[in-house]
Amino acid sequence: MMEELKNYYEILGLKFGASQVEIERAFRRMVREFHPDRYKKDGEEAYRRAVERFTLINEAYNVLSDPERRKKYDEMLKSGTFIPPQLKAKKIQARNAFKMGMEVFQKGEYSKASMYFKSALALDPSFSQARAYLAISYVRSGRKKEEVLQILKRFDLIIDRINDPEMFYLIARAYLAAGEKNKAKSVIETGLKLFKNHEKLKKLYKEIGGSIFKIFPFK
Repeated sequence: MMEELKNYYEILGLKFGASQVEIERAFRRMVREFHPDRYKKDGEEAYRRAVERFTLINEAYNVLSDPERRKKYDEMLKSGTFIPPQLKAKKIQARNAFKMGMEVFQKGEYSKASMYFKSALALDPSFSQARAYLAISYVRSGRKKEEVLQILKRFDLIIDRINDPEMFYLIARAYLAAGEKNKAKSVIETGLKLFKNHEKLKKLYKEIGGSIFKIFPFK
């Protein structure tokens, strides 16, 4: 479904130099044709790939519909310095998919959100935020615990390399959602050793029965 497309014009089925009216029409047509909801009945993989295509369509439109961004983009195309979006913009696409996932997650549409988060991870496997929210979405949409823990398993490998207190907080929440209180405590303890004054981590730790004195016995 996702053939190699060289630039944003091709993504929208247009030629270089298309008018703004043509861009608007093409975008509306592509949205109707490739909106992920049309592919929900075709299985999880078809839906995931539709999400990838849809986020790329939105990315192309966001650039080409903005005169200033389009001008800079056209200059790159003419100079030959542009790198195809499939190679350069996977992380951007991943974050677009994540943003769309968060929008439906906040509406309580957890099954749909999980597809967006899964797509974000397919584009950028190192996207820890998407991984944590995918686990939470799986829990809330009734997926099996084994599936949730499989997603969270990667955090065991990278926990020592995380340097963002908010990420420790989110991972701990994901483990709590999966019913893994001890794992959540362990994650928070690791986070608090690095960020001892982080209030959200300390508050969550106390809420689940953790003792700050265990981490800082001489405080």
